[in-house]
Amino acid sequence: SVQCAKEVATMNDSNDTRCKVVLLVPNHSITGTLRLGGLRLSDWLNDARNSWIELHQVEFARLAEPAKIIHQSFKATIPKAQVVIAFEREPGKVAPDQRFYAYRKKRAYAAFLATDALEVRGVLHATSTEATPDLTAMKVERFVPITKAVVTLCGLNAYEIHQDSIMVNLQAVNYFSVGDEVKTEQ
Repeated sequence: SVQCAKEVATMNDSNDTRCKVVLLVPNHSITGTLRLGGLRLSDWLNDARNSWIELHQVEFARLAEPAKIIHQSFKATIPKAQVVIAFEREPGKVAPDQRFYAYRKKRAYAAFLATDALEVRGVLHATSTEATPDLTAMKVERFVPITKAVVTLCGLNAYEIHQDSIMVNLQAVNYFSVGDEVKTEQ
């Protein structure tokens, strides 16, 4: 996972981490700045203490026309459960001391998943010792990272998002297939 660049906080927390994120919800794309409070995006999304996402400097667009902004606002609140995919617009590296969990060596597997409106191809990283991991046996968070991701809007093959890393809400997934182990750069 990656962390956003730190900005100088103008409020009361000097270790305030803010991140420009894109949230894909059913039928819409929402872009804005999220206050992470020093956490990585993946840790923040999987933190059960917050069920809402508060964004600032928000732009709202239809998923089929992401370049056409139909609404802007200073602040908006989105239920975390409605987020299908989340990713950082300007990712940065994470220091090991800022991770909730210690680093564990993982194997990489080809992955394909589908939601109501989106299809995702990429790489799932898992600690499985099996040739192909059993998703039902894995301890997984609500949001899982998919690296080397290609997101396609169903029915619009010309609309693709290519990202080094995205977070996918497993509760929004209708189909998830994990394939063979793949080689990745270390």
